[in-house]
Amino acid sequence: MDSFAYGFDRDHELHGVHDVQLGLPLCPTPIPVVARAPVMGEAAAPDVPAALGWMILAAYGAIMGAFLTLYTGNLRAAMMVAISGAYMAVFFAVPIFFLKQEPARAGRPGLARFLDRGLNTWTGHINGREAAIQILSIPVVIACAVTIFGIIAAIEL
Repeated sequence: MDSFAYGFDRDHELHGVHDVQLGLPLCPTPIPVVARAPVMGEAAAPDVPAALGWMILAAYGAIMGAFLTLYTGNLRAAMMVAISGAYMAVFFAVPIFFLKQEPARAGRPGLARFLDRGLNTWTGHINGREAAIQILSIPVVIACAVTIFGIIAAIEL
């Protein structure tokens, strides 16, 4: 037989695990967890300016532009670029759709205010320039790499 017992009150709420033989609690009484009601209309990215989203879109547009101009030498390649374009359209349409569902927010910062004040993350405050670099670095580097590889391939062929 188990020497542990769960302590329940009349309403069947758990009060802790006790040693039956000694009657001593083995762990503290659990703290009840209160579920937070969902907040409708809460902003998805209240600290990030819309201009930064447009910069991300421009970087991905540069990637697609490089694909269209440098990689569509035959029908198979053009078809792959068309499929990639469709994926990119869905990739950006879903977040745009979600952001359009938010109520109009006057509190979203402009780009200058964002670069000046920065934003708070789980690990602490980050200034705006560092945040913009972190957000934009991967799409911009991919756009540069796709363009460079396309130019090298065009010169070599």
